[in-house]
Amino acid sequence: MSKRSFLKPLLLSFLLWSAMGISHAQVAINTTGAAPANSAILDIQSINKGMLIPRMKTTQIAAITNPANGLMIYDTDKKGMSVFNTARGWSILDAIPSGRMFVSETFPDTLYPLSDYDYIGVFDATNSSSFKKCINILLGEWIERLNPILQMQPKLCYTGSSSNKILAIGTVYNSEPCDSCMLVYNLTTDSIYKETIGYIRRFERFTATTDTTNARIFIWGGSDNIDAPETPFRWGFAYYYNTGSKVLMDSTTAPPIRVAHRAVWAGSVNKLLIFGGIAYNVGLVNSLYAYDPAANNWTLLAPCPLSPRKDPIALYDGNDHLIIWGGNDIPGTTNYYDGAVYTISTNSWSMISSVNAPTRLMTKGSWTGSEMLLSCINVDQNAYDYKAYRYNLAANTWTLIPDIPLHLGKTAIVDYDHLWNGSSMLQLARLLGTTNTTALMWSYSPVTNTWTALAGGGLINVIGDRGIQAGDATIFNPNIWGGGDFFRYETTGGTPIYQILTDGKEFHYYKKK
Repeated sequence: MSKRSFLKPLLLSFLLWSAMGISHAQVAINTTGAAPANSAILDIQSINKGMLIPRMKTTQIAAITNPANGLMIYDTDKKGMSVFNTARGWSILDAIPSGRMFVSETFPDTLYPLSDYDYIGVFDATNSSSFKKCINILLGEWIERLNPILQMQPKLCYTGSSSNKILAIGTVYNSEPCDSCMLVYNLTTDSIYKETIGYIRRFERFTATTDTTNARIFIWGGSDNIDAPETPFRWGFAYYYNTGSKVLMDSTTAPPIRVAHRAVWAGSVNKLLIFGGIAYNVGLVNSLYAYDPAANNWTLLAPCPLSPRKDPIALYDGNDHLIIWGGNDIPGTTNYYDGAVYTISTNSWSMISSVNAPTRLMTKGSWTGSEMLLSCINVDQNAYDYKAYRYNLAANTWTLIPDIPLHLGKTAIVDYDHLWNGSSMLQLARLLGTTNTTALMWSYSPVTNTWTALAGGGLINVIGDRGIQAGDATIFNPNIWGGGDFFRYETTGGTPIYQILTDGKEFHYYKKK
């Protein structure tokens, strides 16, 4: 045998032995000769080159037969690393968190496959502001509850969390005035029905003041004749809404009966306080009376330094003070831009500072726990002139609240009084100059002194200026004759509303699953 013939089988055996050894060893690919890391079967190192894996089109990737879990290929169509998993199929490898929103000019878009993204919808609009300011996510949910029987303009009273109802006091049923005129919106069952345990017959600028601790509503003033609401006025009573019983207030010690007055329940002293208004056969008054339900009698309190007036703002601070601001005369042509604070424990009045105070009629007031918030709806419907103020009782100082900011480049027009939800002042508004009327709920935080836009729905043409805060829900009721639908707003829950405005382009929204 020749030497060459002898070496061939020896060399073949060596190569086979080497291949077997490599199949069970770690491999390092580098230019330094460094050993592979202990935990790696393949350790590739370089300071100037990368690793290139197979590159394919989406259709080519989809054509692979029986791909293994974890198989990786660069998708040249989707511009990303595609990974296979039997549970989801092929998907782009990324670190995008669930819920993140993306905007595209096309649908479908291969960058946002429906296997990985939910398609939210399309928005198309013109007359935009700059692009960077016109994408908005509006939170909250609106629910409409139709009611075919409520008419007139009732007072809305919330019974508290124990029974969780809104009572519509002073209505007309099926176009006829009657004693069966109380409607209930039960928030627990989310239903509307006519109350069967008791009714209140009262119209025209009366007050309905709730004492939830004792499950009663104090009705004072107004008329029980819809055809002659101004005369005669009526005395008051306490209505116990859990039983339907009524307790008449004493009329011997009572103040002159009236309309357009203000009433608050001072829970710290368990008394009903009534101020101002138009007294029958007297005219404008500025007297303050306290009603004690336990003794069933009235007491005339210290004389008020303010001039007689109707429709002022009256707020109780939850402790020892009644705050009175504004109001006007009988024809409503003269507005009063002053106020005073009544201290219950000392039976005395003090004037509110006029420095930086509002010089226009304020239509709604709320108490935050430390401050009074006042607001006034738009006077000019073609320009922004909504104003809101905050008054610090302890410091006796006024601060102008910042204007509601532009939204989608548009100005907010406010036609409705605000509501206080315990932490924020909610203000319903519409956008000036929009082709289709757009409604927004604005939320003002006294802590940050800023406004936030919330979902407004398409309710701007039907919602009136009356509303009430009921626990976590905000309830609006149309200020119209007939219908009387309720619109319920929840600050949490529902599907966020995504809005965008830009020059004539169509934008599609995708949300990461």
